[in-house]
Amino acid sequence: NQVVEGLKLLWPDLQIVHGRARRPQTQGSVERANSDVQNLLGSWMRESENTQWTLGLSIVQSQKKRKYRRGINTSPYNA
Repeated sequence: NQVVEGLKLLWPDLQIVHGRARRPQTQGSVERANSDVQNLLGSWMRESENTQWTLGLSIVQSQKKRKYRRGINTSPYNA
């Protein structure tokens, strides 16, 4: 609770949104996406010989956005 109160002080426009619990099908896709990001970051860290994963996050984000998606027939970046 103290963390949330502290965040409200930093960002007065902060709104806490309470949503429905995810269905198992949805939760699985979220977990796969998280695993994908984790694997990409791990690869980046090994290849760059860097231990600061936060530095590679923007690179991984760009890779994810530029990957072709059959469902939308393009990449999220181009969409």
